[in-house]
Amino acid sequence: MRLNDNPVRAIRIAANVGLWGTLFFAMLTIAEYYLAEYVWEKVITTNDYTHRLLLYGGLIVVVLYIATVLLTIRRQIPRVRQLDAVEERLDRYKGMVQLIYFIGLIVSIIVCSVVIITRENALLMLLLLHFTTLAMCFPNMYKIKVDCGLNDQDMRDLFGDSYISDDRGGTENEEQ
Repeated sequence: MRLNDNPVRAIRIAANVGLWGTLFFAMLTIAEYYLAEYVWEKVITTNDYTHRLLLYGGLIVVVLYIATVLLTIRRQIPRVRQLDAVEERLDRYKGMVQLIYFIGLIVSIIVCSVVIITRENALLMLLLLHFTTLAMCFPNMYKIKVDCGLNDQDMRDLFGDSYISDDRGGTENEEQ
């Protein structure tokens, strides 16, 4: 019997929705960026002031989001490991992952709309950097083990037979 399937399922759902939603909106925006002049009769144009304001606003939003994600992970992971119960660790980790990925999806939607309005490909590069950051933070079962400080028995209780532990016992290193 598994310990508590809801936090792991919620972690996976939040991470998948955020990561793949960001990729989906980024691909739609890239397709619209390159095909707009062939598909639409008129594209959206803005005056210079609005163009600069949206461009700098989009740049600031993405850079602040990436910096916030990296700092949040750096500060919250040690706090998660210090909790006593496994359920508490998973609940805190679940909240952190949900916050990171859902806000990431909102940021990507905002940046995609700014790209469509301003027609700036520099924002496309930052959008891809944003996706790469989310992909690097993606919580697979082994990352969850390390981030939450779980042992092999906790992982077997959570993931069952799909978890493969490293039961080498350190004999390889002692022989060398």
